[in-house]
Amino acid sequence: NKAKDKLKTIPDDKPWMLWVSFVGPHEPFDTPRPWAGKNNSVKLPDAKRKPDWIAELPKRNELRQLSESWNNKLKPREINECRHDYADHIQLLDKQLELIIEVLKQRKDYENTAIVVTADHGELLGDAEMLYKGCFLEGAIHVPWIYQEPQVKRKTRNMQINTALPLTALLKRTVENLQKGGNANELINWAKKQKGAVVEFGKEKLIIQGERKMALDETGKPVWAVHIGRDKDEAVNVITQKKVRWIFSPRWSKLRRWGKEITKERSKKLW
Repeated sequence: NKAKDKLKTIPDDKPWMLWVSFVGPHEPFDTPRPWAGKNNSVKLPDAKRKPDWIAELPKRNELRQLSESWNNKLKPREINECRHDYADHIQLLDKQLELIIEVLKQRKDYENTAIVVTADHGELLGDAEMLYKGCFLEGAIHVPWIYQEPQVKRKTRNMQINTALPLTALLKRTVENLQKGGNANELINWAKKQKGAVVEFGKEKLIIQGERKMALDETGKPVWAVHIGRDKDEAVNVITQKKVRWIFSPRWSKLRRWGKEITKERSKKLW
């Protein structure tokens, strides 16, 4: 409602950005009526089974510790109820977005406005017999990115590209430049030149290139790796279960080299 009220007061003769943070979908899995129960009769995708290789990870590994903390705490019926409630809450969120966009469509600058829907983290929802987040499995780190570009694009002057600057500076300039018409080209060019994505949790890191992901311990040693393209359920740890591929594949070798580079860079910063 606050977003709808704000959209009615923002001037339409200059660029603007409105960031709306929704409460859900999120635990405590208590979607209000009339949305609660809307998906009770719907057959939802099953939660992914717990990979056997998690129990073989080092005892101090974040994923193994998280998995052990959930041992024997969730029953299939409880997981099913959480997943159905989550679906209910997504429908509620979808309706909230619809109400905001209805107000946006009443503005003169609607056709010149980009709309983005994303999230800060995922939700395991019973995957590997766990809830919430706190690990590098796909359920926890995979987030939506829905983007509707403006139907009519505003012409802007090109900005000078400097890819040597840190991402925080790029973001700052991108947002500050909204007053002059907005231009994300510099940020887009920076992103295109990156090797992949780096995710951090605790003292561990996950590096991702395309469909390959590799988890590193606090020393930089690879402890598990998964090829999401071939193994969407993350059932196979390539390091221990596909040793020949892990050792001789050029792409896995490339990912290992990048992991060493990241570990060295991190060590220099610490010292």
